[in-house]
Amino acid sequence: MPEREENVKEFEKVFQAAVDSGKAGGQVEEVYEYSKHITPLGNEITKWFAEAERDRRDVEQRWLRDLRQYRGEYDPEVKAKMHPKRSKAFLSLTRTKTKTLSARETDLLFPANGDKNWSVSPTPIPELNPEIIQKIALQYQEQTGEVPSEEMIKKFINTEANKRCMAMEQEMADQLSELKYREIIRKTILSGNIYGTGVLKGPLVKSQMAKRWLPKGKDWITVEIEKLLPFCEFVPVWDIYPDMSAREPEDMRYIFQRYVMNRFKVYQLAKRKDFKQDAIISYLKAHPTGDAEYKNH
Repeated sequence: MPEREENVKEFEKVFQAAVDSGKAGGQVEEVYEYSKHITPLGNEITKWFAEAERDRRDVEQRWLRDLRQYRGEYDPEVKAKMHPKRSKAFLSLTRTKTKTLSARETDLLFPANGDKNWSVSPTPIPELNPEIIQKIALQYQEQTGEVPSEEMIKKFINTEANKRCMAMEQEMADQLSELKYREIIRKTILSGNIYGTGVLKGPLVKSQMAKRWLPKGKDWITVEIEKLLPFCEFVPVWDIYPDMSAREPEDMRYIFQRYVMNRFKVYQLAKRKDFKQDAIISYLKAHPTGDAEYKNH
């Protein structure tokens, strides 16, 4: 919390200085040379997004009809033709059937008793690092005084492969539990049953600092280590803009995901090594109130 509060204060100081130095009648006069950060690649990507946004509009109308039916609302054209004294009640059966189907599909993927419906097993002829095989063979030779035969080596490899698969299965189960995989899949299934499309993004990898206790002499000390953790996320269909001209996923030229971020999150990008700090700061100075636009949907 202290680090976050310090970051917020630092950002607010920079942001307020930018607004005070350039504000005139509620508008910022100077662009702070923001235009120099706009590259030909950026213009090309903007053009592609405009194309994807335009091509998706027909699909959005179908999504809106699906959403109104799920929520129990008449379409605007139907409501406009209805007599003013006519009842506007909507017999909503779609919501109940959709939720029931989603719950059953979730139960099929995730058994109620918590058992896994998946497993990790070695291939019929597993392969291991030659150094590991050599180490196992030397241990056997030291213990028995005999050189292991080819059949025994194969048995060692199968035993070690099974042991590693069991360890990997436990590790994966722990990771899926931590990232709340069941909840993410439930949202994806519900989206698929409402709109006909559910979007699951991943698997991706994120870096996270974790504290560990390590022995030092007679004492124990805490150290921070960097862990790489897998994660995935549910993405609403409204935020995905694929190449609508492609018939197969491999034929897509692009696929966009729309993010709407507040000032602090945009400012945090300036501290990342994979973003240009001066471009982020220039953008915040040129757009002190942001430039996000509400979509029609």
